[in-house]
Amino acid sequence: MRRLRDLASAHKKVSFGLWILVLVAVVAGVQWQLTSGGSKTDTQVLGASVKKPPAVPTISSGPTDPTNSTSATFVFDSNPAPAGYLCKLDAGSFSACASPKVYAGPLSAASHTFQVEAQDSGFTSNPAIRTWAVDIAPPPPPTITQKPDDPSFDTSPQFVYSDGEAGVTFQCQLDTSPAQSCGSSVAYKKLSVGDHIFSAVASDRAGNRSPAATYGWTVVDNKAFAISGNAVGPLSPGVTQGLALRLSNPYNFSIRVGSVDAAVTKATPSSCTLAVANLQVVGLSAPVDIPANSSVTLGSSLAPGASWPAGWPTITMVNSASNQDTCKNATFTLSYSGTATKS
Repeated sequence: MRRLRDLASAHKKVSFGLWILVLVAVVAGVQWQLTSGGSKTDTQVLGASVKKPPAVPTISSGPTDPTNSTSATFVFDSNPAPAGYLCKLDAGSFSACASPKVYAGPLSAASHTFQVEAQDSGFTSNPAIRTWAVDIAPPPPPTITQKPDDPSFDTSPQFVYSDGEAGVTFQCQLDTSPAQSCGSSVAYKKLSVGDHIFSAVASDRAGNRSPAATYGWTVVDNKAFAISGNAVGPLSPGVTQGLALRLSNPYNFSIRVGSVDAAVTKATPSSCTLAVANLQVVGLSAPVDIPANSSVTLGSSLAPGASWPAGWPTITMVNSASNQDTCKNATFTLSYSGTATKS
């Protein structure tokens, strides 16, 4: 009986120990199911997944920077496509929008900022940002610093010009030819005789155009206006006579003769050398206007006995102490030169 009780007691101990082992195994299995198995059930059975914010949109089109347009249109998208977009201009608030987003304006002449966000499943992306400036002020007219004379014999003139605003580009036009891009200077070749007009316009980076700077001039044949004439009366020692010069304008525009110089080149007979030395000639110093393709003779409109106007050319035979009888009835040859401008 004692031995039987010992065995029974031993059996109970063993059974108790096995029960503890089984209990531990069951508890361990439950822990494994709660950690590893619970996560697996949540993912596969319930279908849950981790959500992320949508991708930042890409702005594929918008206004240039700077621009002279007071409206703006933006084209944007995002991959994958979100449920919607939120847009904001400057200090405004984000609001629902779609591509293309149009701001009809007019926008102020200032710097502006556009932002767009993608929105999906309660998440919002970081914004895509585009900044640009609206500039509607034109540059000042260019300043032409080099140009041909007016009139000019030069058939290949060059123009040089600049502008008060930095970074501008220029367009140049000659007469009715189409305007063309030009740098800070332009040269022309083989211009025809006649009137011409050159113009230059400056454009800034925003596309604003300045008022045109223009210059008109005339290309003329390289020929001089004509000068001819004679003294209004005979010369004698101590006498001054006016030179009734004929000034002829060969051009199809009016000219102003500003000066004429005269000089005695010879006497006939040639033995009259003393009188040539004693002749004093005063040139024209008072401007005379001559119409196109016309002539003017100095003194032709003066009344008989009228005084010769000051500044008109004269010739004087000096009353010399030497005998000048060899010059009686002599004639003298004069040469003339002068300057004129277009009037």
